[in-house]
Amino acid sequence: DPQQTEKHLIDSLGLAGHSVMAGQVGDPRPYLWAADIFAMPSLWEGLGVSALEAAGTGLPLVLANVDGLRDVATAAPGSYLVTPTPEALSSAILAIRNSDRQQTELQALEDSQRVRSSFSPSAGVRSLINSLYQIAV
Repeated sequence: DPQQTEKHLIDSLGLAGHSVMAGQVGDPRPYLWAADIFAMPSLWEGLGVSALEAAGTGLPLVLANVDGLRDVATAAPGSYLVTPTPEALSSAILAIRNSDRQQTELQALEDSQRVRSSFSPSAGVRSLINSLYQIAV
């Protein structure tokens, strides 16, 4: 069971009091609002919906440099796009933690606006219509 393995790792690192294993939740916003940074170390991602949700709440992002997350990073240029290794992820997290907090928050909010605009329902419909028009011409 992956969740038990993760819980065991959390316990062995002495982080039990600093971690929450929430499982599947209907609305992730309260958890995202409580976070300081969102890290998504995927080795493969079709479309990083979780990363889009996190960006939409104004969190700074640390994303693995894989196909689906590159799309999110393009819309959120303040995000860190890194090789999915522990060293690269921790380096990016520390860079955010050690950066000017006000500037980081401002960049994350600007990225939030870009992501909301780029991945909105109207943007999706517009992209589909443009694709159909290009195929028809």
